[in-house]
This record gives sequence, C-alpha cells and structure tokens, in this order.
Amino acid sequence: MTPIPLWIAAFRPKTLIASISPVVIGTVVALTQGHFHFAIFLYTLLTGVSIQIATNLANDYFDYVKGADTEARKGPARLTQSGAVSLTSIKIGVLISFIIPAFTGSYLIMVGGLPIALLLGLALLMAYAYTAGPFPLAYLGLGDIFVLIFFGPVAVCATTYLQTGAFSWQAALIGFAAGCISCAILVINNLRDIDEDRAASKKTLIVRYGSRFGQLEYTAAVVVPALIPLAFPRPFAWLTLLCLLPALTLIHELKSVETPDGYAPLFAKTGQYFALYTLVFAFSWML
Repeated sequence: MTPIPLWIAAFRPKTLIASISPVVIGTVVALTQGHFHFAIFLYTLLTGVSIQIATNLANDYFDYVKGADTEARKGPARLTQSGAVSLTSIKIGVLISFIIPAFTGSYLIMVGGLPIALLLGLALLMAYAYTAGPFPLAYLGLGDIFVLIFFGPVAVCATTYLQTGAFSWQAALIGFAAGCISCAILVINNLRDIDEDRAASKKTLIVRYGSRFGQLEYTAAVVVPALIPLAFPRPFAWLTLLCLLPALTLIHELKSVETPDGYAPLFAKTGQYFALYTLVFAFSWML
C-alpha cells in the first residue's frame, strides 16, 4: 500500500462517526431551542473530527513505539507497522494533526470564550495522553472512560453551548448516548487486539476482565442509548427504541465471532448503527 492510502487509513474513517454524531446531536438540541448558526456548526464539526484524527494518529505512533503494534497485529496495516512511512514523517504528521484542531478551535474560542478554551485545551491534552506521556490512559484501562466522556457529554454539551450560549443538562444526559456508542467501537477494537495488548502490557478493560466482559460492555453500549431519550418528556422520544432491533443483531453477531479477523465487519456495522441512531434521535427530537 502506498503512503497516501496508509495515511487515510490511519485516520480510521470508519470510526469518525464518533466525532460527527455528537456534534449533530448537540446541534439538534440547540435547534429545538431556537438556535442554529451554520458557521459554528461547521467549525465545531471540523474541530471534533480533527481531534479524533489527532488521537488516532498519536495512538498509531505511540502504540508502535511502546511495542503494542507488531507484525502479529490483526486488522488493517498501520502507518508505523507498514514501514512505508518513516517515523520522523509520522511524528510530523502527528504534530500537524494537533495544530489543525487548535487552529479551527480558535474560532470556537472567540464564540464561546474561556469555557470553550479550557475544554479545547483539555480535549487536546487527553487526545495526546490517550497513548502517550507517563500515564497513558489506554494502557491503564481508562480509555473507555475517556471515550465515554469526551465523545459523549463533553462534545454534545460544548456543541449546544456554542450554539445557545448556555450549558444544558439535557445535552449532558443525551451526550452519554453518543459516548456509549463510541465506546462500542472501542470495545470491538480491544476485543480484536486482546492478545497483542496483553503481550504489550496494555491493560485495557478487556485485558483486565476478559472477552466476556467486553461482550457485556458492548451490549450495554448499544442498548442504553436507545433508552436515554425516554427520560425526557418529548412526545416522540420513544422512537429511539426502534434502534434496539439493529442493536440486538449486532450483539448476536459479536457473540458469534470466533477469530480476531471476525471483528472487522463490526467496525463498519457499529459505525452504521451510530449513524442510524443519530438520525432517529434527530427526527424524534425535532417532532
């Protein structure tokens, strides 16, 4: 594979729904409150996606440096693992990937002020600390919490705040729905890589507690979001219950996987489920 497709693959496009959906959900919440600014929506989307790409590239680099990505690794080839791109080039790419959200986020700081500046700074710090630094979150079993919080309530609340100028408890609670499904994508990754992670002392929750725990975590992560909107007195909130049918199908497919390669289709299917959930939520919330 030539370098350009490898770089694109390193962005992990099948998982970018994890940063797109929270922005859409937060914008829908703001829209139903009578607020919508397209420029804010666009810059929030660009910043969110850029932060996820930065996290992915940093993860690619530091996993390789720490020995978590070897020739035995399952799944698509990584930039570092392939050998087609030098480590120096990858380091430069990682640096640029962090500069981009800092640049697009500067517009959001002008809109949202100090709270957004603090959130953006913290998000970039956590993106780096996910696999880097003295206490890498993913290696300590804290990756799931990071994903749940920052791709959930933080992203949704920040989006709604930028549109409305006020923090919303509704956005915070709904944000957990987005965070849960983002965790489901992470669970698939960690189930596939359990043997390599264990060998590299990457103590994910699945390494700590086993594959059965991962199946239970995935089940909760795709089922709970369908129930969260029921906490709100909106006439069509129940429509998200329709997402339970594809969720149960995903759970059944997960339990039938027998080899690491068998997890590959679930990345795309879980991303598709996330997109479906986002559309159903948006439709039900605006009715």
